[in-house]
Amino acid sequence: MHDDRDAHDPSGAASSHGRGARAGRTDVVLVFGRCTNHRHEQAAALAQSRDVSVRVAPRTSGGPLETRLADALDAAAKDGAPPVRVILDLPDDTRPEEAIGALAGPDASEDIVIVGIVTVVDAGRFRADLGDDGYLVEPAGDDHDARYDAPHGAHGVDAETYTARALLTVTQIEFASTVILVDWAHIDHAELSILMAVIGHLAPDARMRLARGAKNGRGSSAADTAGTRPRAKRTTGAETADHPPGGGFGRPSTGARAIDATTQQPGWVHAMNGEHRPHVTDRAVSTFRYQQLRPFHPNRIVRLLDGEIEAGAFGAVVRSAGFCSFATRPGIPARWDHIGRMISFHPMAVSAGSELLAVGQDLVFQGIYLDEPGLGRALDACALTDAEFLAGPALWRRLPDPLPRWEDGAERRL
Repeated sequence: MHDDRDAHDPSGAASSHGRGARAGRTDVVLVFGRCTNHRHEQAAALAQSRDVSVRVAPRTSGGPLETRLADALDAAAKDGAPPVRVILDLPDDTRPEEAIGALAGPDASEDIVIVGIVTVVDAGRFRADLGDDGYLVEPAGDDHDARYDAPHGAHGVDAETYTARALLTVTQIEFASTVILVDWAHIDHAELSILMAVIGHLAPDARMRLARGAKNGRGSSAADTAGTRPRAKRTTGAETADHPPGGGFGRPSTGARAIDATTQQPGWVHAMNGEHRPHVTDRAVSTFRYQQLRPFHPNRIVRLLDGEIEAGAFGAVVRSAGFCSFATRPGIPARWDHIGRMISFHPMAVSAGSELLAVGQDLVFQGIYLDEPGLGRALDACALTDAEFLAGPALWRRLPDPLPRWEDGAERRL
């Protein structure tokens, strides 16, 4: 998106979500974070430093996300003088794809411009949040279009929807233009270096800030963030902590940059495009792309996931994502989405004439102390053997397949 300091007309401030077009441009910064208190503090500090308003979008029970966001922006447009600039403090269960789609999707008003996506990360809880295999549960009918299916073995799918907590932790980082780390001061420098590198690999385009505050890091705010990051000896790469928080609303003195929210991409997508160059790195953290032309034997890949990968035999896999295919489901590619102890496989539509796209694997693994050659060999061993491959789809369909049927969702806990 482009910085814009022209005057806005807030009159008739209605969104495009069934209310007509909003008059005048509205610049928006989205603030995400799993810890409600830290998120509120950082959103308030950002707003104070820029003399703009903060709007807290109600939780899911407040209605569809599009409506809640539109109502928050309408209120800001009515209360504030032009130009309309607002920081949206979003509930901890909000998926960034949903919020971005609601404000910058094809049906959204062209007058709403996302100029920053800020994610607040509690450094002291980051490892625990990555390993959280719990789910947020909401009653059916609340609007979370991109929620994942119920965990394997769950009942009452028609009555409830589920969102993996670890998934929220990672995706809120992956789509950020700025990550603010709080509660970091008590962490060992080597551990902090690894933590920052993990974030750098998950979101290579994001700027990173260390919030300065009390000794334990609590009570700090984005208004007094640290200007440099810890000097951990094994940390390499570009210095990034000297960049200010995102969402500068076109103020040159902040150095913040406007972003095009529609092109913000997770690190695994950058890796697939051959463009993965994180600003903060550490020798312990790496991103590894795995490709294989043959489909997986589902029984073997499940054993690998539940066994060696979960046990950390190839290092700590923080995130893996991409596209895969299973021999028992020929012609149907699936989206592979793995974080912590949660993995899901979602079928993808294949257009006529694109059958070749439904064969093989293209996956990205990100983690700590990864044994990339060993992991690659283990994944290769899960693909069909020569004899199995030559036997053809008729045999493939009869192979053991422990995964749920597509219509039941194919998510499981490791």
